[in-house]
Amino acid sequence: MAEIVLKVAKEKINAVENTEPDNFSLYVDGLEDLYLAKLKEAKISDVGASSVKTINHGLGYIPLCMVYKLVTGGIWTKLFGMPIDSSGCYFSINKQNIVISNTTGSPITFKYFIFYDNIHS
Repeated sequence: MAEIVLKVAKEKINAVENTEPDNFSLYVDGLEDLYLAKLKEAKISDVGASSVKTINHGLGYIPLCMVYKLVTGGIWTKLFGMPIDSSGCYFSINKQNIVISNTTGSPITFKYFIFYDNIHS
């Protein structure tokens, strides 16, 4: 049986001859599957003590996203949709917004990434 290969190269890249994974948005060759997520927005934002920050992504579906909290001196920790540790910080996402919650008594700096990828079918 023939091996199926599917490659979607970036603009001005020869998909037949090029083998560098960074030059493709999709690369499937039977041995390795690589996929490039499309970033919509990446920002750093502060959330005050005992408050929430609502970020409108406006995509109309639930996108892939990641949220990180600044711990100290350039060290970030990943947040999850529910508070699974004692950090007092978590986030939620729906078809219009990401809501970052800070239940601590101090302001906290967050970094968030919103991708175009739809995680809910």
